[in-house]
Amino acid sequence: MTEELADKARMSLFVWKRDYSVDCPEIDEQHQQLFHIADELHRAMLERRGREALAGILKRLVAYTTYHFASEERLMRETGYPLYLQHRAEHEKLTKIAQEHQQTMLSGKSTLSVEVLQFLSDWLRTHIGKSDQKLAAHLKTRNIQAAK
Repeated sequence: MTEELADKARMSLFVWKRDYSVDCPEIDEQHQQLFHIADELHRAMLERRGREALAGILKRLVAYTTYHFASEERLMRETGYPLYLQHRAEHEKLTKIAQEHQQTMLSGKSTLSVEVLQFLSDWLRTHIGKSDQKLAAHLKTRNIQAAK
C-alpha cells in the first residue's frame, strides 16, 4: 500500500464514536457492525479491489442493514415507540437507495463512487445521531438495559 493510500485509509468515513451509543447493547452492537462493514467497503474502494469485491461487500452491507432495521423496528413496536412510523420511513428510504445503488453496480452501469460512500456516512451519522437518539430516550423511559 502506498503512503498516500495509507493516509486515505486512516481517514475513514466510517468511525464509530461513543456519542452514537443508544445505550442498548443489541442496537449499539449492530450499529458498530454497520460502521465496520461500511468501512470495509470504503477501504476496498480505496484499494481498487474491483467490482466483484465491492459488490460482495455492498451486498453484505445491504443484508445487514435490512437485518438491523428489522431488529430495531421490532424493538420499537415492542416498546410502543410513538415515532415508529416516521422512523420506519427513514429506514425504508435508505434501504431503497442502497438497493438501487447495488442494482446499478451489479448491472455494470456504474461503479461505487465516493459520493455514494459520503451519502452513506452522512446518513449513518445523522440517523444514529438524531433519530436513534430519540429512540434511545424512549428506551430509557421503558427501562431497557443500558450498555456499560
